[in-house]
Amino acid sequence: MYLILEQVKLRPCYAKLMILGNLQKKTEFTNVSIGKLLSDNNKIFNDEKYAILNDFNEKINGLMENFQDTELEFKAIATEAFRKSHELEDALYKVTNKFSIDLEILTPRRECELLAANFNLTESDLLLDIGGGSINTIYKCKGMLNTHCYSLGAYVLHNLFQSNGELFDNAIYTAMDKYIKKEIFSSICHRTFTRVVVGSNQMLSFFNSLSEKTGLNFMRNDSFDASFINTLINNVFLDRKYEDLFQYFEQNPSFMYGADKMLLILENFVKFFDIKVISPTDDGIALGFVKTCLNLAPLS
Repeated sequence: MYLILEQVKLRPCYAKLMILGNLQKKTEFTNVSIGKLLSDNNKIFNDEKYAILNDFNEKINGLMENFQDTELEFKAIATEAFRKSHELEDALYKVTNKFSIDLEILTPRRECELLAANFNLTESDLLLDIGGGSINTIYKCKGMLNTHCYSLGAYVLHNLFQSNGELFDNAIYTAMDKYIKKEIFSSICHRTFTRVVVGSNQMLSFFNSLSEKTGLNFMRNDSFDASFINTLINNVFLDRKYEDLFQYFEQNPSFMYGADKMLLILENFVKFFDIKVISPTDDGIALGFVKTCLNLAPLS
């Protein structure tokens, strides 16, 4: 049995505890708002930085103290946020050293390999990992796994275009869309994919909830028509306040913080590669990590 402490992406930042025994998953989330530390501007003050780091330290310590007397084997994995912020990296090392937890700060390639370990990808599948600070594209070509990491995600777009709480309106939509195209597609090779498997933890749960709560009922057997993305952006997210979106994902409303930006990124990939089907997944890096450790990952 493993206890995985994972930095979860897309939201303001959650610490995720995933308990896996014979791959029966139990997941708990604790909100740790560290997104401002990923900003490239100088708007964050030292007092605010100290408060963020202190909150992170207290909450992660509290989580781990709850499990001190268990027989679980502890592993900790962290991704983009901790590669970008040395202060967060130092804070995480202090906590994991305190509890003698093995920590791995994943490289982009390692992230992709662990996520891909959940799936039997065909060469017509694009696996897309949309996070707060980065996007990973993963696909097979001649049987080999190809990966690429882009320093672009929900936090990045928020800090660039909505740092003062601007509404996701047509002007913001257009500016973000132009920036995404410039950052991603200027050097990418064009090829054809039939399906995109999209993940960043809770994607399947999110889209199932959105399908039901909006009454649009677009989900079909854990997938949906890729052309529906534009409808979701325009009919659900455009010109809506962040707080107005909570109702669509009640089990984790803070997910909605980055959902509009995630959809815009996804829309760009769908259009660029002429993708017809979107298959969201809840299977993330932590599960892929455990499957790899237990030699249960699908064959490459």
